Amino acid sequence: MLQIVDRPVALTLAEPLYPAASRPLPARGQPAGASPQLGRIAAGPQSAGDLLGGEPFEAEPPAEPEPYLAPEAVDRPALARSAPDLALLQGVPYSGVPMRIRLDISAQGLVDRVTLLASGPDDGALFERLRQMWLATPHIPARLAGRDVASSKLIELSSAAGP
Repeated sequence: MLQIVDRPVALTLAEPLYPAASRPLPARGQPAGASPQLGRIAAGPQSAGDLLGGEPFEAEPPAEPEPYLAPEAVDRPALARSAPDLALLQGVPYSGVPMRIRLDISAQGLVDRVTLLASGPDDGALFERLRQMWLATPHIPARLAGRDVASSKLIELSSAAGP
């Protein structure tokens, strides 16, 4: 649970947030020792209207378009390698209206795109922070028939019940 502007928030995932053990991050054109996540957060939209338009925000696009398989279409869904940086969400206003986003994750385990599916009208700043947070969170790719595949993951953010 996370506290954002006096409203407790719960993140709901269909699978565990991160595995018990992590492997080194896959490098995509990065020299050894360089952080593959630096520079992956693309410049965001300029207005709240841009944020809430339901259009995907593109990170560095993959070289060839990959079909992103639904979580139920794979043998093992993509799993975050580590917990996302929830500190990015501190102090950001949240209306309490359930927010749904979709992550498109490459076969290399990098989040290629974060798409807003539903939110409150005043949650543009929160979505932008969530977008940045997920783009910087590497994943273990989904598996299908023994090979890594591109997939999507649905995430819902909602007010937690109780004090």
